[in-house]
Amino acid sequence: MENLKEILRDFEKKNSVRVRNKLKKGDLVQKSGGLYYEIDNLDLHKNLPEYKEGSLPYGPIHRKLKSDKNKIYDFFKEKGVMREGKKVVPFSQMIDAGLGECLEKAILSQMATQDVMESFLISGALSREGGSAGEHAYNVVYLNDKPHLIDVENPVLDSKGNFSQPYVAEIHGFNDKLSRFVQHPEWEKLGRFYEIE
Repeated sequence: MENLKEILRDFEKKNSVRVRNKLKKGDLVQKSGGLYYEIDNLDLHKNLPEYKEGSLPYGPIHRKLKSDKNKIYDFFKEKGVMREGKKVVPFSQMIDAGLGECLEKAILSQMATQDVMESFLISGALSREGGSAGEHAYNVVYLNDKPHLIDVENPVLDSKGNFSQPYVAEIHGFNDKLSRFVQHPEWEKLGRFYEIE
């Protein structure tokens, strides 16, 4: 699906805040509003427990980072440094604190994959069937030369709300009109829609 790579690279040229193919040391990645991470260490994923070089460390990332929005924003208040109107925190400090929502998890996933397979960090939106879209970060990764959507923040849960399996959905196309990925029908049944705003 070479066409999808071209679409994503075009998005990156137009708006590198929304789509990034490669993270580099010194890059600023927007968390929200005036809050930014500075990428200060591209090897953070190698410190994850159970990490295997060249693998997609879905489980280790999910287990390492705890989603706590209030603690994350408090961390920015306490540790953030103002730089050209932006409050900046070194990304490694947040990871060392063990905190992370969708963006932090997607950044770690990007670090782990970008040198071993084609991958993209997406800051887009997630909507659920019957609901409205909310900002959300995820990855598009080429596994065995096929594009897959990776959502480390939101695994598939069983009927009791427990972890069932990672959200690693094969992508079958891209709907230009909706700026939405078309996933394999088995994944579409889950009612999640991933967009690039």
